Amino acid sequence: MEIYDCHLHTTYSKDGKSTLDEMCGRALALGMRAITVTDHNEPDTPGFPAYEHIRQSVAAAKRKNEELGGKLQVYAGVELADQFIGGQDPAPYYEMDLDCILGSIHSTKMYSAFFPDHTFGSDLLQSAQKADMDFLKKFVEAYYSELRKTAEKADVDVIAHLTFPLRYINGRANRGLDIAEFYPLIDQVLAAVVKTGKALEVNTSGMATDWKHFMPDEDILKRYYALGGRFVTTGSDAHRAENLGVGIPEAIHMLQKIGFTHGSYFVKRKRFEYQF
Repeated sequence: MEIYDCHLHTTYSKDGKSTLDEMCGRALALGMRAITVTDHNEPDTPGFPAYEHIRQSVAAAKRKNEELGGKLQVYAGVELADQFIGGQDPAPYYEMDLDCILGSIHSTKMYSAFFPDHTFGSDLLQSAQKADMDFLKKFVEAYYSELRKTAEKADVDVIAHLTFPLRYINGRANRGLDIAEFYPLIDQVLAAVVKTGKALEVNTSGMATDWKHFMPDEDILKRYYALGGRFVTTGSDAHRAENLGVGIPEAIHMLQKIGFTHGSYFVKRKRFEYQF
């Protein structure tokens, strides 16, 4: 089975714990076919000047790909999050020599209003633990509104971790939110993915935790397939080398059971396929 891990973070992301060399060493040990380095578009924080850390990440991936001489394909990308919420201008990323751009949502304007000091990423755990269920449901509604906009309008190649809030609400905080309540909103996102020709990521990071869920899970992937969706990528979202590739073989088996026959990956922002 060929393994393509199309979503990972190195120490060029402020929450990355492993270097690119460590990630590549792990990928080689696992016999992977390819990885795509997708470091975060961090805000301008100490040690991570805006844009420059991604330029460095891209350059490092290009050098490593040449160094490995075909033993492992190393592609350069970025996880471009929260494009329409405000803040960073995404234009400079489109001037970089990127292979793949992931589009994702980590926050919403609603979340920022309730928690002004905690606006991105894992800080969602704070609201998952402390907020009432009504707030969490409103947050998820706002999340899918932003994600639909990203799928419809953003110049990205892949829509990443479709059920991201559940990693915190149900995974780490164990709140038991029923995602089926949001299937009508999710279907709007899926329809936009299909219409625009983007790929949908099967994010396997939950399989490296006690939660043991894909993002999205099988039921939503069946809905995507029924809507005509056929383009999927697999990504571990690893922030440390030991989590690289975790859950991807299981994800491929699940996708095959649904009816998917090929996975996708991107080179110079052009989609290619490999057979499962």
